[in-house]
Amino acid sequence: MDQRRDALTGAVGILSLLPDLARQVGRQSVLTVGKMEVLPGGANVIPDLVTFTVDLRAPAEEDVLRLIEMVQGAVAHAQGNGLTAEVERQLYAAPTPLSGQIHAALSAQAEALGVSHRVMVSGAGHDAMIMAGFAPTGLIFVPSRGGISHAPEEWTDYAQLARGIDVIFATIRQMSGALPR
Repeated sequence: MDQRRDALTGAVGILSLLPDLARQVGRQSVLTVGKMEVLPGGANVIPDLVTFTVDLRAPAEEDVLRLIEMVQGAVAHAQGNGLTAEVERQLYAAPTPLSGQIHAALSAQAEALGVSHRVMVSGAGHDAMIMAGFAPTGLIFVPSRGGISHAPEEWTDYAQLARGIDVIFATIRQMSGALPR
């Protein structure tokens, strides 16, 4: 066993370190390995190539950059026993702050309508990231059944959607002057 150059064993060594990196950075940092390919893929063949994706997100750009550096360090540390590793950055999008004024107005309208709400950070890339470069932008989420999102099982009841639309509509009316502040 000590003479094998098993790429999967090396990859597992890296993968086992990654969740703790996000925990170390904290401050709502998250890290996901969502895709992995092992080649040549035979049940009785020592893997010679493993590729996997690492998606990392945090509300503050300095935390994203720190996580990138920590992941690169983990990959470099795992090399050895004839194994080499390479990190390829495929996409980088800096965290995008949205409008505090719009979020305050959304919260106020949710309160006024009796809709329970909370402020949260979205780690997902939404059109709001692009719009925030052009105009003050806000974003709301409505609850999906079981908290499942971005999956075939995702389902949001009409009543939840309607409450979200009511909050947005009231906020637009209030901010446009159609409703008293």
